[in-house]
Amino acid sequence: MIGDVQQILQGSEVPKDVVKKTPKPSAVRKPEGMKRELFNLIKGKDLTAVMPTDVKKTYKQKFQAIFIIIFTGFRSVRKYKWMSFTNEARTDGLMLHHWVRTDKVEAMNPYPFSKFNKVIDIPTYTDEEYENHLKIAKWSRGETDYLFDTCRRFDIRWPIVFDRYDCKMFGVNRSVEDLKERFYSINYELNLLRDPSSSPTAYDAEHERRRKEQLNKQWNRTAEQLQEEEDLTAELRRIELRKKEREKKAHDLQKLINMTEQPASPSTAGFPGAATAKRKNQFRVKGGSISMAVGPLFNPLDISVTALRFSEFKSSGAHFRGQEMKLPTNIGQKKLKNIEIQSAAARKRKATATTPTLTSTPSSSSLADPKRPRKV
Repeated sequence: MIGDVQQILQGSEVPKDVVKKTPKPSAVRKPEGMKRELFNLIKGKDLTAVMPTDVKKTYKQKFQAIFIIIFTGFRSVRKYKWMSFTNEARTDGLMLHHWVRTDKVEAMNPYPFSKFNKVIDIPTYTDEEYENHLKIAKWSRGETDYLFDTCRRFDIRWPIVFDRYDCKMFGVNRSVEDLKERFYSINYELNLLRDPSSSPTAYDAEHERRRKEQLNKQWNRTAEQLQEEEDLTAELRRIELRKKEREKKAHDLQKLINMTEQPASPSTAGFPGAATAKRKNQFRVKGGSISMAVGPLFNPLDISVTALRFSEFKSSGAHFRGQEMKLPTNIGQKKLKNIEIQSAAARKRKATATTPTLTSTPSSSSLADPKRPRKV
């Protein structure tokens, strides 16, 4: 359709712009063996080397060269030799082979790892010992010999001994506790026969059975049983906590009762004695002499110290002693003593409060001659 329109308009075809391909800049390839993160850090930067480097070697080749220098130290390769050897721990005379350094051939004789083959010395018994001391009705001689041979073969590793023990051979099912009980009982009897002073070897098979039964019950517990056990444990802790609190309160109450039953006596230091209880002060005034008699001073020894109580009465009149409220338990003994002394002294002063009396008694000399000068 576009061609038909161009023919009608007799127009010339619009020349297309020729797009020239510009060469793309060559991307720098990542050296072989270099991490992508390291290459992204140094890409596009003209970094000069701190020291002269060999441009012919790649990054990986340089790393391999450094590794060889560090771990080999330019040493020559050691020589090894294929050698045959026998393990002294084996009794079948098997010939084995391994690579040995030529400078350590002599050190490999004998085989150094044979010292790790530790063999357990399992006792043996004679026919006479078995008939006189070891024979029982539950075990036959053949089964006993088979048990000791199996223990000697597997070095008394009881899980392996029990796994390899053939119960069908003798028609009796044996548990691992039965095997242990028979083995250790024979070992105990042989030790007593050959060395009475040796330490006995004891094995309680019944205790071991009960222990495993308890473990099986613990393992087979359900989720409800576990939750019940946790609840009981938490309740036990709360009961113990409440018990401790009650004991503490009872101890504080008993301590307060002891303090009220045995009040402390006040100290007499700093108070005047009985000799200075009465004083006379005389004042000579014009026309006569005035004497002021002062009553006895306050003596705390005369106070009957009683326990201090705060009264809390709901009504006036008579009341019970149990209605009185005691002091709180967090007050120290010194403060209690001071409060008791001060309260007792205040009650004493209030009860015996008196005003001093002035007594004027003219002297005979002043009546005879009022103009006579008085002596100073």
